[in-house]
Amino acid sequence: MMWLSQIIKKITTGLNPGMKYFPALVRQPNMTKDELEREIADLSSLSPGDVSNVFKNLKIVLGKSAQNGRSVETEIGIFQIQLKVTAANTLEELSVDNVEKVNIRYIPSKDVQKSYKKENNQFMFVDVTLKGHQEKTVSGDPVNP
Repeated sequence: MMWLSQIIKKITTGLNPGMKYFPALVRQPNMTKDELEREIADLSSLSPGDVSNVFKNLKIVLGKSAQNGRSVETEIGIFQIQLKVTAANTLEELSVDNVEKVNIRYIPSKDVQKSYKKENNQFMFVDVTLKGHQEKTVSGDPVNP
């Protein structure tokens, strides 16, 4: 179940500007590496140590593939190489220095995407104060939220 809070934001553009109410996800703590390894081990014939080894080896294989300019397709999706580059005015000015950064983009598989669809999840509003959340939470007074 995903928890939602109610927030209010001032909208200044569009046909109907003003104070508007929105749902906001109440983020739960991240699942730790150990929790993930235990859950996968419980679903398989592997031990948590075996699962940990698989992830360590995946990291090595992803690194080698990235160095060779190859994307990696897995059961959960594709890890794809992306470059942040700058333009050169002339062909003579173009060099490897125009590559500013190398990133890896994760593209979820269709099966993974299905699990994130709205109709496959349940939502519930909860009354919480979001620590560090920049939007204002909804008060009873719509004039002075």
